[in-house]
Amino acid sequence: MKRLGGLILLALLGQTAWANVVSLTPPAVTAGGPAFTLIMNSQGADMYDIVTWNGQQLPSCVQAPIAPCFNFVNASRVDVLVPASFISLPGFVQVGFVGFNFQNLIVNQRPQIATAALPPGTTGQSYTQMVVVTGGTPPLTTSVVPGTQLPPGLTLNPNGVINGTPTLAGTYPVVVQVADIFQVTTSRTLPILITQGTVVLRPAVVGAPYSVQIPGLSATGAPASCALVSGALPAGLSLNANCTITGTPTATGQATVIVQRVFNPNLQDTVPVSLQVVAALALSPTTLPNGSVGTSYSQPVTGSGGIPPYTLRLSSGSLPTGVSLQTTQTPTTTAYSLTGNPTAAGTFNFTLQLTDSAGNASSTAYTITIGGRLAITTTSLPNGTVGVGYSQTVAATGGTPPYTFDVPPGSLPGGLSLSTAGVLSGTPATAGIAPLTVNVTDSARVAARQSLPLLIQLPAGTAGVAY
Repeated sequence: MKRLGGLILLALLGQTAWANVVSLTPPAVTAGGPAFTLIMNSQGADMYDIVTWNGQQLPSCVQAPIAPCFNFVNASRVDVLVPASFISLPGFVQVGFVGFNFQNLIVNQRPQIATAALPPGTTGQSYTQMVVVTGGTPPLTTSVVPGTQLPPGLTLNPNGVINGTPTLAGTYPVVVQVADIFQVTTSRTLPILITQGTVVLRPAVVGAPYSVQIPGLSATGAPASCALVSGALPAGLSLNANCTITGTPTATGQATVIVQRVFNPNLQDTVPVSLQVVAALALSPTTLPNGSVGTSYSQPVTGSGGIPPYTLRLSSGSLPTGVSLQTTQTPTTTAYSLTGNPTAAGTFNFTLQLTDSAGNASSTAYTITIGGRLAITTTSLPNGTVGVGYSQTVAATGGTPPYTFDVPPGSLPGGLSLSTAGVLSGTPATAGIAPLTVNVTDSARVAARQSLPLLIQLPAGTAGVAY
């Protein structure tokens, strides 16, 4: 067999076989990139095939081992040494064998940074911005050119995203560079302006000791010293030279002051510092209602002041037997209550401790008296006499005083009435038996009743005297 210019002449068979370019490795390069070796992945290639570059025949490296030239490796691979001058412009190049098919080698445009400017940021506030890149042959990698720097607190990821939280105000003329897989690079100056934001400190609580360090810079650590430039801190608080605000605030309020931070002799700044003083922790109500045995008890307990959210616990003493501290949570609030059914009478002293999210705590002492079951202790009423004044007190026990007494309307004998204090009084006008039922209600609106029939007699007569 003999191949001439890529054509195999099979003298015996009279057939023709073709050298076929299947693909190129790499399939794409970057304009302006360095010299490289292009691999022609082939089928049926042999040492007699001639490579073309945009129709121009290339010499064999055996004849001239200087690019541009090609090396036959085997039937499935031919290497082409490509000089940088062959890929100086973007577009595509047709690479193949003389007389046979070809593949297009893509020549990408040089990478370009399309982002013309970066938006400003503020110290203490999150910052995210994408540096947009066009052209180049992926993957692309972005970086900061040595000798320039991003604002402290910000980083540039290889994918082109600048993010973080800036900590120092100023203008930073950072130079961003992008490189593609062939290390073709470009750079652009993208200044970032960082303005000074307000440093918001953890709130303080009236009456609670407070100590907070004014934050420094992520790159340099805590400031060496601080001084108050203008404004006044809330009453009870002061700024120490070591940049710590300490003390015990005495009143609620909001203050914003200007503080000078000194990091070293060559680095210092001034920052607005905001501090809020909130009301002291408190529980309400300050007293709890009493209860009675066998009567359901439920009393909400609410926290206020401090820095929510809160936790509430029984810190000392004992709750009434059968009553417990309940917690009810929703997605936004937490409610507390003393709930249950008292099972034993007595006086119960205990203390509830309210703690806020900053660890401040406040304790409130309570006393709950649980009375016995509400009942009317009067078991009978003395008889009355028509025309004779009558007064008798109905007594009760248990429950939660004070009590209120009443009877069904129209059930009392004529001339008598029952006060809310339980005094049955008056001058009976008619004789008879009244099937009286007396009701009592305590302050917890618990009720009890007692049947107390009342006999009203006629007055006694005297022998020989008209009646």
